[in-house]
Amino acid sequence: MRKTATGTVEVPASGITGEYTKPTVSVDGKQIGDKVRYTPQDITDNDGKVWTPQDPAAIDIPVGGTVPTVPYVAKTATGTVEVPASGITGEYTKPTVSVDGKQIGDKVRYTPQDITDNDGKVWTPQDPAAIDIPVGGTVPTVPYVAKTATGTVEVPASGITGEYTKPTVSVDGKQIGDKVRYTPQDITDNDGKVWTPQDPAAIDIPVGGTVPTVPYVAKTATGTVEVPASGITGEYTKPTVSVDGKTNC
Repeated sequence: MRKTATGTVEVPASGITGEYTKPTVSVDGKQIGDKVRYTPQDITDNDGKVWTPQDPAAIDIPVGGTVPTVPYVAKTATGTVEVPASGITGEYTKPTVSVDGKQIGDKVRYTPQDITDNDGKVWTPQDPAAIDIPVGGTVPTVPYVAKTATGTVEVPASGITGEYTKPTVSVDGKQIGDKVRYTPQDITDNDGKVWTPQDPAAIDIPVGGTVPTVPYVAKTATGTVEVPASGITGEYTKPTVSVDGKTNC
């Protein structure tokens, strides 16, 4: 009469450094001395790291005999993974983190950075602290908010020869990369001379970027002005002086 085995036997593995549940193969009802085919599978250890058989080919397990040891190596990832972001309204290049050569189930540290979208607007992570990216697992989403400026910026002017108070425009609370409309105004220098923008049309000020320079020219008067006189009792022709082409001051 044939002698048969019952239950399962453990298949020993080498190369795995962490604790793990030992794989088994059923030999129930199989004749002692017979063979059972077994295909090694990936093993996830108790720390979540994944190990893969060095040779994934099926092997023969001798029923009632010595079970061969299966060598294992760390199962690694290749390339990069995208880190999803929420809160950004425009199109943008997705940030990535390299997982190349890292073991599946391991962690990769990632520090979120500012993102500039395709329209030039800047978004900043709500929490800039580093996070753990699980290799081969679900990548956590990083919440973003608009990165804003504070205060005012000076609008540079060219063509003014005297000292003057620099004009400013408020960028308070505006998103970095956005535009603020600004209409150049006349500037009176410290000597009382008036300068006017060469082009009075409104311009766009890029928040957080280089502010364009506004060219100015001297503001001149035209025609004549009357010179008032006192003490004369009769009617008379008022004296005048030409101010044509003179700078306003």
